[in-house]
Amino acid sequence: MTAKTSPSVCEEALFSTGDARDETVEETHSEKALLPVAEHAERTTEKILSREMSLFAIDESLSELMDAAVEAAAENGGEIPPELHRALLDYCEAFGQKVDNIARYIRSQEFETANAKAEIERLERRKAAAEHRVERLKGLLKFFLHGKPKYPINEGSSEYGLAAAEQPGFPHP
Repeated sequence: MTAKTSPSVCEEALFSTGDARDETVEETHSEKALLPVAEHAERTTEKILSREMSLFAIDESLSELMDAAVEAAAENGGEIPPELHRALLDYCEAFGQKVDNIARYIRSQEFETANAKAEIERLERRKAAAEHRVERLKGLLKFFLHGKPKYPINEGSSEYGLAAAEQPGFPHP
């Protein structure tokens, strides 16, 4: 699985000024927990992007936004407009979420494969046990019928008896 990207990680990667601050996972998550309701609503933007766009579309949009940010920074003396800054962060977060979602889907498919393999092995053991029971019962019946008179025994819809060569006869359905 990939590491989850948070807005602060995206921001550092995209807008680093050289003085990178060390931030622990606990600080990052505690910051998210203390966000006002309005900012939580903004954070749903990347979830919507992640849900509604393909990884390729998010990547292409992120690439276009990066080009626009470079142009805007060149025109504004290194400053990027806040809307563009927010969009970059949203798309960066959406990209990370999409990658995480795909990794989780891959993992679920690996579990599905393992479960199917285990089920196949279980059914193969069950089949082998049933085949063994059939062979064992045929042998038991042959042993039982060997010393009996040569007449068929009718049990329900199955007929068993000794054939001319003293072998039990097992009609095929």
